[in-house]
Amino acid sequence: MNEKYLFAQLKHSVDRAEKHVEITEKQQAAILSSLNDAIVVVDRFSKIKLFSASAELMFKIPKEEALKINCNQIMACSQHANIISAFEDVLSHQKAPDHKVKLSGIKKK
Repeated sequence: MNEKYLFAQLKHSVDRAEKHVEITEKQQAAILSSLNDAIVVVDRFSKIKLFSASAELMFKIPKEEALKINCNQIMACSQHANIISAFEDVLSHQKAPDHKVKLSGIKKK
């Protein structure tokens, strides 16, 4: 096949994927902004990845600042590594698709 054709197809696929991600991010933002609960999502290293508007109010920290810090700075996350390890263990052995695990943290005083 012609390289230009393959490149055009690849670019088209990338453009479609980027549009899908953009729509998904907009949907996520709309859902988060409509919730009254403070939602804080962290990665396995306790770095804050998502911070809802209600979390901004609760913790009195702008989202832009929260996304630069570790959850240990605003929540009692000392057991975070153990919780994540247990969560990953449950997921790796999960058999039922409806099995759910809920994680939560406590605001530092």
